[in-house]
Amino acid sequence: MSAKCPFCGYKNRSGILFCEDCGRGLYSKTAELTIKTQHNFKDSLEKALNTAASMQSSGTNAHSLLLYIRDAQQPLVIDGHACATLGRRIDPDNDAPDYDLTPYGALEKGVSRLHAMIDCTQGSATITDMGSTNGVFLNGRQILPKTRQPLNDGDELQFGRLVAHIYFE
Repeated sequence: MSAKCPFCGYKNRSGILFCEDCGRGLYSKTAELTIKTQHNFKDSLEKALNTAASMQSSGTNAHSLLLYIRDAQQPLVIDGHACATLGRRIDPDNDAPDYDLTPYGALEKGVSRLHAMIDCTQGSATITDMGSTNGVFLNGRQILPKTRQPLNDGDELQFGRLVAHIYFE
């Protein structure tokens, strides 16, 4: 059964907690609801964590962030010891974001060329909207441009209408 957004009227897919159009919570008690984990998502997360564990045991530094983009088969792995920009590449000759979201439908979903920055340099992760046109939403709430917001394991991020979940390795 689909859920109609009480704010914008958008008809969302079944099991969605936040409106895919406006990013607002669909239920008054959203935190109490759960979504069944898809089998592919569970397998790929398990595989990524096993790889990280084996890298750590061999002495390799494996601190990363896993960005699971909705409908993507594999997570986007972000270096957990630096600042990383996310957006979409338009022209290979111009400056591009560190992580290009174009293969995930970024243009159609309203992702700006330089949409957001994830910063992991101070021992914790934060997200900043870099002045994007369609905003960055953290767990369904829009964050103010140029303002750092702390990230937690399992947070839902939305860049325009592109939805992802972030997990720490």
